[in-house]
Amino acid sequence: MSEEENKVSDELFKDVKFYVVGDIDQKVVQLLKAGKGKEVSYNALATHIIAEDGDNPEVGESREVFDLPVVKPSWVILSVRCGDLLPVTGFSPESGQIFFGVTACLPRVGVSVPESMPGWSPAVRTLRNITNNSDMQPANRPASVHVRKSSGSLHV
Repeated sequence: MSEEENKVSDELFKDVKFYVVGDIDQKVVQLLKAGKGKEVSYNALATHIIAEDGDNPEVGESREVFDLPVVKPSWVILSVRCGDLLPVTGFSPESGQIFFGVTACLPRVGVSVPESMPGWSPAVRTLRNITNNSDMQPANRPASVHVRKSSGSLHV
């Protein structure tokens, strides 16, 4: 991450009490603390569990017994980049997810963007198509998901 992407809003993680399971990059812990996140010493005291390995028994315990969200370190990094806490859905380290291990590249080739839709992007269109299980959407059709940026934060 570049230095600009490392800038954390002073209170981005102020409501996050995190517990780390296993080994994660210490830069992630630094980002959480820079955003006023608090590291706790026991998973039951946490609001979020940060883990890379979804097969770790503590991950299962945290989710099943304490009903806590378990997220990969990428949740922290992408929340910092967006300047807002992202939803935890989709950041699970557990391997049973439908797109687990898939990396997608969403190029801007051959897509016309209507001028009246400033938040429209090929990525939104493609993600909508994936979630709707349809790949035959006209490029100029309004999206069911709108992305707009205002006052430095991303709204989906």
